[in-house]
Amino acid sequence: MHCFEIQFRNEFEIIIREDPLCYEDIEKVADVIKSKVNLKEVPTIGIICGSGLGGLAELVAEKQVLPYSEIPGFPQTKVVGHEGNVVFGYLSGKYVMCIQGRFHPYEHAMQFALCALPVRIMHLLGVKTLIVSNAAGGVNENFKLGDVMIIKDHIFLPAMCGFSPFIGADDKRFGSTFISMHGAYDSMLRCYHISNDYRQVVD
Repeated sequence: MHCFEIQFRNEFEIIIREDPLCYEDIEKVADVIKSKVNLKEVPTIGIICGSGLGGLAELVAEKQVLPYSEIPGFPQTKVVGHEGNVVFGYLSGKYVMCIQGRFHPYEHAMQFALCALPVRIMHLLGVKTLIVSNAAGGVNENFKLGDVMIIKDHIFLPAMCGFSPFIGADDKRFGSTFISMHGAYDSMLRCYHISNDYRQVVD
């Protein structure tokens, strides 16, 4: 089964793009990545580097870098500070997959499914634990520039306006289209990050 969509830019040009909701199309993009990268092992940890945090991927050892532009069907990042690479390698002894440049809905006509595409590809490549980073501002005067914050919950306001990566998705191979936000962020993983950050400060 192939689920690509066809768009007509003008009467002489046809654009064929992978459907970010179609399992077979997403699987095909994942297969292309595997064909272009010599995976040392299954990457069970995925890291999405947010604004200004792409340098984390530079710490990866034995890394293999695959630019988004070399992956057919993969969206391109347009925001400054998002390099636009998929990086595989070792970080603290763990084989990881880094997305060096996150996608934002406003870059892609508010297509949330397209922004979620890298996460679904990570799942197909074997990722079980996902770490997402971002730069953020706040109104709390106690927060200092460079402070590390751990998210324990969030309110997804776009969904209240009808925007969601699950709209139109009904493939059980990607799990349920209803996601409970109860305990959405793993408490053990959060505690590990907090204790590790504390040790770094003490040391």
